[in-house]
Amino acid sequence: MRAKSHAKNDSAVSGIASGQRAAPASGRASRASTWNTGSLKVVLALTLAWMAALPAIGEEPAEVTPSAELTVQLAEIREQLELLRREADRPSDGGVEALAGPIGPTEEIMARTERALEQHIEALSQIQSIARQRDAFARTIEEETAEIRQSAPLPIDEVDRLWARAASRFRSVAAARSLTELVAAQEEDARTVLDAEMQRRRQLTDEIKLARQRASGVQETLQALSLADLRVRESRTTLDALEAQHVSAQTRQGFALLRAERTRDLAELAARLSPIDQETLDDKLAAVAQDTAATRTRIRDLTEQLGARERDLSAAMSAPAGQEPASVQEAWQDAARAKVTLSELALRRERSILLSLEAQSELWKLRFQLQTDRSQPVQNEAMTELNGTRALIDSLRELATTEMRSVQEQLNTLNERLDNRTADPARPAWIDHRGSLRRMRDVYGDFDRWAADQETWLTVVGYHFDLLVSATTLLDRLQDLLAWSTRVFLNFWNYELFTVEETIEVDGQTITGKLGITVWKVVSALLIATLGIWLAILFGGLLRRIMLLRGASETTATLGYRIFNILLVFMLVVTALSMVNIPFTTFSFLGGALAIGVGFGAQNLVNNFISGIILLLERPIEIGDVIEVDGIRGTVRKVGARFSQIRRFDGVDMLLPNSLLLEQKVTNLTLDDQNVRADLTVGVAYGSSTRETSQIILAAAEEHGLVLKDPKPFVVFAEFGESALVFTLYFWVAMEASTNWIVVASDLRHMIDRSLREAGITIAFPQRDVHLDMNGSIAVKLESHSQSAQA
Repeated sequence: MRAKSHAKNDSAVSGIASGQRAAPASGRASRASTWNTGSLKVVLALTLAWMAALPAIGEEPAEVTPSAELTVQLAEIREQLELLRREADRPSDGGVEALAGPIGPTEEIMARTERALEQHIEALSQIQSIARQRDAFARTIEEETAEIRQSAPLPIDEVDRLWARAASRFRSVAAARSLTELVAAQEEDARTVLDAEMQRRRQLTDEIKLARQRASGVQETLQALSLADLRVRESRTTLDALEAQHVSAQTRQGFALLRAERTRDLAELAARLSPIDQETLDDKLAAVAQDTAATRTRIRDLTEQLGARERDLSAAMSAPAGQEPASVQEAWQDAARAKVTLSELALRRERSILLSLEAQSELWKLRFQLQTDRSQPVQNEAMTELNGTRALIDSLRELATTEMRSVQEQLNTLNERLDNRTADPARPAWIDHRGSLRRMRDVYGDFDRWAADQETWLTVVGYHFDLLVSATTLLDRLQDLLAWSTRVFLNFWNYELFTVEETIEVDGQTITGKLGITVWKVVSALLIATLGIWLAILFGGLLRRIMLLRGASETTATLGYRIFNILLVFMLVVTALSMVNIPFTTFSFLGGALAIGVGFGAQNLVNNFISGIILLLERPIEIGDVIEVDGIRGTVRKVGARFSQIRRFDGVDMLLPNSLLLEQKVTNLTLDDQNVRADLTVGVAYGSSTRETSQIILAAAEEHGLVLKDPKPFVVFAEFGESALVFTLYFWVAMEASTNWIVVASDLRHMIDRSLREAGITIAFPQRDVHLDMNGSIAVKLESHSQSAQA
């Protein structure tokens, strides 16, 4: 890192030092004295010499390292400080004036700058030291990695020690991060101070110019400007030092993070190469069981001790008043009560240890199990056990910390009492009480260390769990997903929607019980009904085709198909409910709702359904008939349960409710046969031969192959129109799949137009006669273009 340098505008100071004489001025507010010209010149000379020795901004000393440059600056400022102190000790004509003038503040400012330079150099040294440590650490990690690969598998205790070292180094990362944030805040404060000092110096530069103009106050302003320059340089040096310390802290934090991560990688490598085998698990479980047995023994002994001390406390509380004062008896009672509390504390600690040992046993089993079974249930169980144990240790440690503060306060109170009252008769009781409190403090200290060890071990277990979970393969994840999906599906499949009461008779006894209606029963019934309906439609279609092949009409075949489907669907619903054991009483509560629905909401549905059955039975309209309803003319394509499909002659399918075909006026053009009469109109010009026109139109109809000969077509002279003689041709067409009367009518119009054109008969078009009344005179006026423009 290169030391930062800053440029200074020293022209004002140097000009004043060379061309101005000092004038008398006031000193500090606390003590006033006379400031002589010699002292001022010394301070200014030292300041300018020191400032000139520092490089300006952007100037790079050739082949000089930052540390060497800062060392030179440090030596120079120390030399300037020494010269300044010698000048301060030398008397002048006006007396000792060093402390009265700016030499004292100058010395303080330069001393602070000296410390900032020392800190800057130290920060650079730390950065270089960290770089060397990083290189050495990289070599150490490589060596340890190679050693682990050669020595694998390692004992599980050695692997756990690596995990613990990684956890400790991650805690160091947190501490380094806090230090970095602190230095960053100090750096920001130093930058603010520098800005303020530079602004103050600019203000003093303006003031010195004004002082020169009015020839007064120059000496005081010059003194303040000199100190301002020193403070600016100090602020810059301090900021440079803090920036270097910030870089050093960031470098240290990065190195700490690198150490933690590489140590964790080393522990992960050791854990992968050293799995926990059955023998290791048995040894660990045996050790935990042995510790558990010892803890239970201590709990039993402490329980007996607690009982004895509680009896002693009871005896002390119930002892009759004797020769000793009441205060002494109360002191002995407090001492006995402290012993009871001590036994309770020790007993609680052992019980906490027992709970921790039970959790350790489960966690060892889960560590072993996760190596081979990384399913989601095992992972969930492992994390639940780990988090529960952590919460237990944290709560116990927090409680112990709170109680330890209380014990320490009691101990401090007893110490004060023993120090102040040496001849009190209750002193032996207080000493006994203090001994119990000290043992409590020791117990709490042991408990805190034990809790810290447990937290470290739980952190190690957490790292191992994370490693094992991260090693989950795609197949493991698919198996977990399949197991989870199966559990969710089974829970949903067996979910009980509602229950119904069912009464059955067994061996002459009537038994009433609740029957659950689950999702699988409902879905199974629906699947059976759906499959049955599909089969019903399939067999119904087969029955319909058989009826058509045996000569039944389309309507009769459709009616048979519909009745067969209704009966078969009803039988399938009954069968499906019986197969999945859903009683019919389940739908008893639907009776009233169904009746209301039929009476109100479903009346149109039932009306159309019944109308469709009537249409199929009476057959006033059959499939293929040409009908006209409300001006809609088309062919019947389908008579459904709720609506009928009518295809208009323009190819648009209309869906008409069946009730409309029974309630409205319906014209069936093909009720008895398939013949439909059509007509077209022709207008010819006045003066044309009407007989010849009729014969030409009729000949065109007789010539067309799709116009029926029976009944015969005929032509009617319809009327004398406004612009034409109107003739109407009536003809009959058989409504078959290949026949469209609209196309036939178009063909006839083409034929009639050609025949009339050949006969010289003109087809009329609209005409109007305009009559003018010429009895009166008509005035005509002519104007030239120029006259109309002037007007």
